[in-house]
Amino acid sequence: MGLVVALRFLLWGASIGALTGFFLMQGAHFPHLLRYLSLPMILSFYLLGTGHFLFILRLSDWRGRLLALVPAVGIFALTVPVIATSPRAITLSLGASLAFYLWAAIRQAGTLSHLRTVSWMGLTAKATLFVGLLALLLPSLAAQLAVFGGLALLLATTIGWQIWLAELRQSIAEREAI
Repeated sequence: MGLVVALRFLLWGASIGALTGFFLMQGAHFPHLLRYLSLPMILSFYLLGTGHFLFILRLSDWRGRLLALVPAVGIFALTVPVIATSPRAITLSLGASLAFYLWAAIRQAGTLSHLRTVSWMGLTAKATLFVGLLALLLPSLAAQLAVFGGLALLLATTIGWQIWLAELRQSIAEREAI
């Protein structure tokens, strides 16, 4: 049950964040709109952070918890000036963080026998590594890869959360039917 709550928080945070991001892009045309976006963005970060914390608590083993903590280290690494000034280093830091997070989710979904989630998250992790490899090989495109590739990977992760939530609901309903 706690994993369902964690995934719900993550999905709500991602939804509010996506909506706020859309309005942020519209802020170029309507500058007065920007003053209303701070509260929804704070709410999005709160929901995502709470969901991630609950997710870490619900993981079944310490190895998975350590893998799920890597995104915090990756985001903290962005405060280092050498990393923060290089688009390639930013892309690699965020990409590696997402890949470790996805591996933690894959471990947990595998222990629960949620094969669709394992498959989707595995594809997303491979795509994350591919974007990181492209950033290494093509440093002139690292900034574009971080922005557009990162958005696509976050969308894929959000879809993975939704798939996992559906599988959790199904397995809970099957257990209650027994």
